[in-house]
Amino acid sequence: MMRYRYWEDGYGNRFIWEIEKQSDGKYHGRIWNIRSKRYTRRMKYNSKKVLKKYLWRAYLKSQDKFRNAKEWKDKKKEYKERLKPSKSELKNIKLKKDLANAKLSIKKHERKIKLSNSWVKKYEKRIKMIKKKLEANK
Repeated sequence: MMRYRYWEDGYGNRFIWEIEKQSDGKYHGRIWNIRSKRYTRRMKYNSKKVLKKYLWRAYLKSQDKFRNAKEWKDKKKEYKERLKPSKSELKNIKLKKDLANAKLSIKKHERKIKLSNSWVKKYEKRIKMIKKKLEANK
């Protein structure tokens, strides 16, 4: 096993070069893809400097891609955060839903004969309470 060094990009890919020449008299380098778990590119040059130059170019290209993707994700996340309603707005939305449900319940129970008056009164009280909360929340 030869000794080697590597750079690792944001995705976890490794850009590996060996420190010493191989038996063929050349320096070997390769790119290990962390997602596919295999070497995606192999290269060999007489000069270590040239080998590192090509690996460095590939590394920078990959890093730029990673940075751009990260920036785009962050912008998207920020945009979603801005669209989310605040706690008071969420409370108002819930109260409005409760108000609509109470009105529907009154309609439903007005059709029934038995106990309809008590149900209607109950939901009318609930509507008054919800309206008070809505006004206090604004």
